[in-house]
Amino acid sequence: MGISFLKNYSRHALLQAVFLGLMGILTLLFPEFLLSNVFYALLVGYFLLSGMLRIVCFLLHKDARTPFSYANLAVGGLILIFGVHCVIFAHYLAKITPVLLSGLLLLEGAAYFAAACHAETALRRRILFPLAAMTLLGALAVFMFTFGFGIGGLTGLAQVSGAALLISCACSAALCLTPRHPQKLYTEGER
Repeated sequence: MGISFLKNYSRHALLQAVFLGLMGILTLLFPEFLLSNVFYALLVGYFLLSGMLRIVCFLLHKDARTPFSYANLAVGGLILIFGVHCVIFAHYLAKITPVLLSGLLLLEGAAYFAAACHAETALRRRILFPLAAMTLLGALAVFMFTFGFGIGGLTGLAQVSGAALLISCACSAALCLTPRHPQKLYTEGER
């Protein structure tokens, strides 16, 4: 079950890393971007795309049905429903975009922890565990800055949000770029 979890989760990790990285850079460079309608639309689009990809992956991979794949289908359905609600109630929810962002980062951090637990190599675990912890701490920082516990106003919130998005980007990139399987050591005769 561990390998199928990691394979399913890392399937779209590079796309996710690019998206989170771009959002983080834009948020750091343009603090007002965090509260813009464009940021909200991109975040909702991310929810919708993530939910649809999970459902499509479940439907396409009929041969690899595990308890995780059914849980992933349920999560995909919930994310899709949440995204649709964000579209329907955009007038109200656009005002709390940083709260939605912190919720997304909390979910991503939990998924990164699960991916680290199922990693096949020690190197991958050593990279993913700290990045997952930093993603969760970043999500909590975004949540705290949203409700006024931070300093610096919008600029401070944008800096914390941008940094948290970039950390999540690094974790997604690590899922793609670190070795997935232990390297086999060959003796001179086997080459």
